[in-house]
Amino acid sequence: MTTSLPRLTLLCSTTLLLAACPGDDASSDGTESSADSGTGADDSTGGECTPSDEQIPALDESACAPSSTDYTPTVNMSADDMWPACANDDGTYHPFEAPSSAARTEAFEMIRTIFANGLTPDDFTAAREQYSLEQGLESRCVRREDVHYPNIPDAEQDPTVDFDKQCTIEALVAAYPDRCAGPAKIAPVINDAFAAGQSGEGDPAVHAARIMGAIEWFLYLSVIKEATFSCPPADFSGDCDAAWGYYSGATDRGSPLGYGADVIALSPQTNERVFDGLAAMRCFRDGYPSDMDADTSDPLYVAGRDQLDRANNHAAAIVLRDRMGQQLPLCGSEADANWAWVQTFGQGLIKPAEDTDATQAGVLTSLLANDAPTPEDIQAGVTAIDALFPCP
Repeated sequence: MTTSLPRLTLLCSTTLLLAACPGDDASSDGTESSADSGTGADDSTGGECTPSDEQIPALDESACAPSSTDYTPTVNMSADDMWPACANDDGTYHPFEAPSSAARTEAFEMIRTIFANGLTPDDFTAAREQYSLEQGLESRCVRREDVHYPNIPDAEQDPTVDFDKQCTIEALVAAYPDRCAGPAKIAPVINDAFAAGQSGEGDPAVHAARIMGAIEWFLYLSVIKEATFSCPPADFSGDCDAAWGYYSGATDRGSPLGYGADVIALSPQTNERVFDGLAAMRCFRDGYPSDMDADTSDPLYVAGRDQLDRANNHAAAIVLRDRMGQQLPLCGSEADANWAWVQTFGQGLIKPAEDTDATQAGVLTSLLANDAPTPEDIQAGVTAIDALFPCP
């Protein structure tokens, strides 16, 4: 999987996972080294650490198959599914227009590259410049909605603000923080981590991991939000293409960037299914003139939405489970950073998990809240993820 940092993941003693390994973050006499004396209280680690040699089970998607209602353009050019003919039947995504979201995915990749090469305050400044580009990641993160939660009631929406920008209104963000996940949850994490990284406070690897986990959380949410919420209304058909840009950087199936690159590295099958879901929503919208609201009670909308949501949730889940597995052999700063990424990105899957199975969701939620998981905790979390999101 493509990462923004060195491969980050660990497991420490049976009582403390996020602990510094002797020789990594401590001086030879066991005292804190001068290099680490500025570490913030919530980033510091201590105690003995013994890396775990356990491994999580290999990802198994062998029993997975498309649903009977799925759009399958790579199978006999969609001739055998329930979907009418459309431009995407050749297996290629044919957009209405080139999506500006692709540039935001490219900025995410640039931030990854910056952090992979250095974590100095200047590096955080350079990364923040990429995040803050005009019409870039920040401009959309501060209004991103999580469509897994109910929409803001019509009676409370501001009629002078576009339907998909209601989360730019401070009062609505405060009233509906789950729906307004971008400004209420994601952007604050990114802003705080950039501020700490630029000022040289705490562990820069942890700050970078939180930034990357939060931006990838935003990308994951953007895929389903753009395709199913923003795309249907009149004159917003191009937002179907925005979903494609957020997933892959508007690339072809075999070479996605950003979030999609992380998915294909773990499961080409899942990547294919996400692309099929994106193409399904494009085909649904193509059945209506661009100046007409598309009917969201249309069986094709329901089928395409469910197909894309299932694939996108599974894609996020396998990226998360991989990072959980990476936690097992690590100690010290690498462990702290990787777990910070897990705890950040994993928040995006809590609602889909709760909607699927409350018991398994409880296991996952407890793990994400656990700052010092044991190997057994992580294995239980992976088992829960596999039960919650078994197939794309």
